[in-house]
Amino acid sequence: MGAESAVKLPIQLPKCSWAANDLITAFPSRVPLEFTVESKRTFVGYEEWRISFVAEPSSGLPDPRLAQVSAYLLVPHGGDFRPPFPAMVCFHQCGRDCDIGKESVIGKISQRPDQAYGLELAQQGFVVLAPDSINCGERIVEQLRTPGAPPDQWSHRNCWSALDPFIPWGPERWKKVWDGIRSVDALWGLSFVDRDRIGVIGHSMGSSTAIDTCIADARIKACVISPGGCSSEDRALLAPRLLIQQQGALDTTAADLGLVEAAQDSIQRRYRSLGYSGDLVNFSQVEHGHHFSDEFKVYAYARLRRHFGMVPQVEEVVLYQAVESALQSLEDREDLWWSWPNRQEGSRLPRVVVDGDCAVSAAADPKALGRGLEALLVPMMQKIPHGSDLTIKINHDKDNAFITMSLQGGAAAAIVAHEPLLREAPHHIASCGGSLTKESDPSGFTYTVSLPKSDR
Repeated sequence: MGAESAVKLPIQLPKCSWAANDLITAFPSRVPLEFTVESKRTFVGYEEWRISFVAEPSSGLPDPRLAQVSAYLLVPHGGDFRPPFPAMVCFHQCGRDCDIGKESVIGKISQRPDQAYGLELAQQGFVVLAPDSINCGERIVEQLRTPGAPPDQWSHRNCWSALDPFIPWGPERWKKVWDGIRSVDALWGLSFVDRDRIGVIGHSMGSSTAIDTCIADARIKACVISPGGCSSEDRALLAPRLLIQQQGALDTTAADLGLVEAAQDSIQRRYRSLGYSGDLVNFSQVEHGHHFSDEFKVYAYARLRRHFGMVPQVEEVVLYQAVESALQSLEDREDLWWSWPNRQEGSRLPRVVVDGDCAVSAAADPKALGRGLEALLVPMMQKIPHGSDLTIKINHDKDNAFITMSLQGGAAAAIVAHEPLLREAPHHIASCGGSLTKESDPSGFTYTVSLPKSDR
């Protein structure tokens, strides 16, 4: 497979706090990967390869399964996707899922639909490498699990917590990082992978492995985590790589959320101080617990596609029709307030004002645009007090088309109170190829959806 060409690349230990705390001085020696394709299956839109490769010498390890990595490789085919492809190493969670390992990441576990980010990325044109973590999935070594653990105990407490004494060169955290680095080596040896467009993604335990590996390996250009991550000082070492992080509001305490948000501000300042854009750091707080939310994944995938220069699959969308359709889809909802002073004659719906051409068109994903517009409209109609005036306008300039939603006359407190309900909107707007901005003053606020004009 040519994967051994990556063996010559030097990997340096990162100068971060956990490296110093763990007293690690070197990674193990690089050996030939012995990249093996064990089987191939073809599905709609991608091929599934079962693969294995050698991470390190087996000498000194109590079982050879700890030296060899078992993984899935998903390779896009058909449609608009052409090699060389961008690639993502997808690290799985643990919790009670350590026995499952990589299976959940590629969509083989129906009870874990939120964990199928590997499959979803392959369907969007990424090569995906999903490895089993140490002592998980096909790499389980039963005698190295914590003895006497009760059956209902979270499996991560007995799948790798007992491993540290058996890894001769450092704690198990570093073993997972080295396996991640070797996963990147494997991708580097594939002719259909673009070496300059490789990222990592992970949830829970996988998020820690993803960000640690990204810090250690400069070949990785993007990192998506949900939730978790290391200290803000260590995360700042990712600059100038893309960092996208989700935190569930119900997954931690309010104090912890405050620390996460403060850390995010600190990381953005660090990026800017080094001359990089703070926009490379993206933090999303979503109203859920410990799972990978759909709205965050929609945003993260769109941001990855944009970062890696992937051409979005878009259509020509007439904006007047898109807004009318979004409004029409809400007409039967009884929880919305319909007494708009600017409603169309004979209709309960707010009037849409077009500045100029009614056929203003944009290049966008129409479904994502519709979801984004509804995410903006619903809280406006639900939470703003009687007497407010909603105005929707469509206009354009030389390069872009704009939808502005302006709400005036509501109390400032009510405007602030509805903000949590709008968290989905930026994700959907980003995934359709647009951007969302807000302007506000004491009398109201305006949201503007900007989209590239289509070439007509």
